[in-house]
Amino acid sequence: MHNTHRLSVHFVVDHEYAVATSGDMDGRVSFPMADRTILLDSLHDMLEAGRSLAATLRDAYPGAALEPRRIAEALASSTEAERANTAAKFLAIENQYGVRRRGNDYLSAGRKLTPDTIEEIGLATALCLGSPIDDKRVVCDLASYMSGPPIPGIHLVGIDASLTLSEPISIDGWELFAASRDDLKVMLPLPSLGDFQVRPWDPEIWAGLVFLRRFIKPDPVIGLRLFAPEAFPEWGLWRPLLVLSLVTPDVITMWTDHDVEPGRRIYKRLDRVYYEPVATDGEHEAIWRPFARAINLEQSDEPAFREQVLQIAALLPQEPSPANGSKNLKSAYARLKIAAQRLLAAGQHATGSTATPMDPVHATDALLHYVVALEALVGVDTRDGEIVRKISQRTAILAARNDTERIGVAREIRNVYQTRSRVIHGGAEPSIRDLEALRAIVRRVILGALVHIDSYISGNLIHRCDEALLSAGMLESLREPLIPFDYIT
Repeated sequence: MHNTHRLSVHFVVDHEYAVATSGDMDGRVSFPMADRTILLDSLHDMLEAGRSLAATLRDAYPGAALEPRRIAEALASSTEAERANTAAKFLAIENQYGVRRRGNDYLSAGRKLTPDTIEEIGLATALCLGSPIDDKRVVCDLASYMSGPPIPGIHLVGIDASLTLSEPISIDGWELFAASRDDLKVMLPLPSLGDFQVRPWDPEIWAGLVFLRRFIKPDPVIGLRLFAPEAFPEWGLWRPLLVLSLVTPDVITMWTDHDVEPGRRIYKRLDRVYYEPVATDGEHEAIWRPFARAINLEQSDEPAFREQVLQIAALLPQEPSPANGSKNLKSAYARLKIAAQRLLAAGQHATGSTATPMDPVHATDALLHYVVALEALVGVDTRDGEIVRKISQRTAILAARNDTERIGVAREIRNVYQTRSRVIHGGAEPSIRDLEALRAIVRRVILGALVHIDSYISGNLIHRCDEALLSAGMLESLREPLIPFDYIT
């Protein structure tokens, strides 16, 4: 007769298979059942039970195709799966993997094999098809998936770019790299069952795409991430994306955003990869490949590109913490962040290295984003009657390289404000030329704030811009540090 007992860890355990005891292991609980061998044996028995279930269903419904869901539900409710789940829980506690606690009580730990997870990892499909699988590899993959231990994760962000890099480039704690087939394959969940899963990506098709990645320390809590959709997902990665958007003529946008637990689970935040047909020899159907619009860097350009990225990345100020940093620093950093995010948001409505918006509504949005960016950087102390004058003059000082350009930039900004007024009151939409010129100006003003970061943080940069209208010396002191960045247009 099986007796059950609810433990302080909130697990109902069958005492024929496990006995829980309390122990003092750095505040953890020690369980004799926390043995990987027990889990591996339980999973092996579960695979055999799954094969028997599939055979029984085939006999019961001869000639009918088995449904993976039916297999998944039957297997999840089997005694063998329950034993595997119990063993995995205790081993997960021992490994401190996926633990959720309330005080000293463990509410849950690790991952459980449910009908949904058995379908998701591809096991149900493999059993339905009767396909040969490597039991030893499958069992080992399942054990790690269910019970850990914690491993480093990867925050992986795909960007709209086409380039070849001999090695990754570090940008503000992220790595920029062109992914190979093997880079992408090694991250996929449960590789031993990979042929039977609906994968988050196809390594063959995504090979060559450009990504930003950041390695994450092992996390004992898994599966609790809730990803709310964002109107502008680029805003969360504005620092590395700003660097790339300054170095190249393109405003870089995100295509994908995944949290990866390599070999176990991939959590998707965003996937909006665009595909285009690639011509074949005429005898076969066209192959659909991701369509990268931005950067388009040739291998011979890599050394200069790498140097420029590192040069711009070094200009980024450190983010102030809530507890530290002056009021001026926090205010200046917030305004720089707004400007960068608006530049990136406007870029969502452009195509490749042009600022051509997809439709008139987006053209208006882009114009307003650019105006907000400029006002955040150089319009801090302006009053209603002088906004246009001060912003046009300060923008001209920071964005232009000579007197002729300064006159042209000031005129362009005045025209932008007139266009904004017309648009708000239902007039004509901004022209493509307006947006192309304005994007270049905004990029140069952001660069000016970064190059003169100390003056910008103190609030003195805008006053120096005003003084530069009357002082050739002040104009030169602002202009000279910007000369090495004249490639940014």
